[in-house]
Amino acid sequence: MKSSELKALLAVIAMGALFVAVPVFIATLGASLEVEHGAPGSRIENLRWVDDDGEHGSARSLLPGESTSLDLGYFDTGTPRRLRFDLVVDGSRVVLTSRRVFVLKPRDEQHVVIDAAFAVTHPMSEPPSAPSGTAASAKP
Repeated sequence: MKSSELKALLAVIAMGALFVAVPVFIATLGASLEVEHGAPGSRIENLRWVDDDGEHGSARSLLPGESTSLDLGYFDTGTPRRLRFDLVVDGSRVVLTSRRVFVLKPRDEQHVVIDAAFAVTHPMSEPPSAPSGTAASAKP
């Protein structure tokens, strides 16, 4: 093997290693939120992130005392998000959204407990908004 061929082969190997190493390094820069279920007598299902683009991710069912982690990639950090989940009690299901907004930065590791003190919203508890383009107090 000639010297120039060896250099070319080493360059190809180095480029291949670079294409593997960079994504692996970027993956380590992500963030995670550990969510613990602390509400006795209930089950949490479909734990997911909610932002302006919609809902993302889903986790397994959690029984009281169990926890799971919601991970974000490096390029998904820095965006305001809320948690949304289904709370199941005695077979009845209600979809709840956290009042708290989470903005995780690269390499953040946060922990939250969903229990009776965890502030949530429910679509039925929010006042209806006025249709856009009309005043709320306008009379015909």
